[in-house]
Amino acid sequence: MRKQKKLIITIFLLLSFLIVPTTSLAMSGIEITEGTITGEIFYPAIYYGETIEGFGPGSEVSFRTPHESGYVWIDPIEPTKATWKIYQPGLRPFLTIEKELTFKKKMTTGEHIGMWAFADTATFIVPAFAETGTWLAKPEITMADGSIRQGVSAENPDIKYIAFPVVGGDPITNLFGSPWYLAGWKMPPVFWFPLVLIWGPALFIGICYASPKVSEVFINGIGRLKGARSKWKK
Repeated sequence: MRKQKKLIITIFLLLSFLIVPTTSLAMSGIEITEGTITGEIFYPAIYYGETIEGFGPGSEVSFRTPHESGYVWIDPIEPTKATWKIYQPGLRPFLTIEKELTFKKKMTTGEHIGMWAFADTATFIVPAFAETGTWLAKPEITMADGSIRQGVSAENPDIKYIAFPVVGGDPITNLFGSPWYLAGWKMPPVFWFPLVLIWGPALFIGICYASPKVSEVFINGIGRLKGARSKWKK
């Protein structure tokens, strides 16, 4: 009876990990219309105002180039792809996102007839245990001739970066609700990988210890598998 209680408690703890709520500060769809400029960096006011003080681990940050709502870039050369470079505090490279442009169209009427109008948006999920401070995003548009167009503001072409503040998160959100990045690939939260390689076998061993029947079924299954392999080899 005591072992059965241990099994029930173990299963309950596992299920509680699965349903832990995580916080998200999604910015998708919010128009960035105000901000301050310091040199080449644009600081969106909405990031620092009453709406939000910073993005915690697992939060989604949205970017746009040009940042002004309703604006597009105009160029006689066709744009082919967008690249967003994400930097940690201190301008240390963290991630590069390459993608097709969100919008591009060849103008057929008006004063820019024959030219290309384009703009792009991107999203970034703040990683687990992210360094706190001001992170930066830099958009670059690759043109058909191989040249690069970079810039954030249609009204101020000298701006090259979008700043966004990252704040610390609680252990639960970091472990269970925030991705981490490996060689440019977004990975599942740390608890599910790679820590599953530790707690997975440990949980199984605990269940087998608490319930001899489970252990017996597992051992019998291995025995049948070995027997089947022996017959196949013969």
